[in-house]
Amino acid sequence: MSGAQGWYKGLCACHMLAFVWSIPAITLFGIALCCKRCRKENTEYMVGLIICIGIQIFMTIIAVALLGSKGDIDTDVEGARQEKYMFILLLIALIIGAACAAFAVIACACRRKNSLKC
Repeated sequence: MSGAQGWYKGLCACHMLAFVWSIPAITLFGIALCCKRCRKENTEYMVGLIICIGIQIFMTIIAVALLGSKGDIDTDVEGARQEKYMFILLLIALIIGAACAAFAVIACACRRKNSLKC
């Protein structure tokens, strides 16, 4: 296995782990949006949501860092285009995951303070 193949396998593993962790994170986030009782009364539920989103964001950061640090090794134009699209999609996933984590933390914080109308 050459260095480029090992690097690419690591990128794909982190990308797939981020995708796998996004499934429970998205499900928990959707339930929290629809179920007021889950948001207001279940601290463990919100902590689990934040942990799932945090793991997803961590894996996505690793994948973005691996893809960003690679540089332009391939001379194949089609491969470079695919890497560019993958990098854009990973950044979008990272931004959306960070927004979900921020919303979950805000929802958990607003639940504790009666002065905020969340």
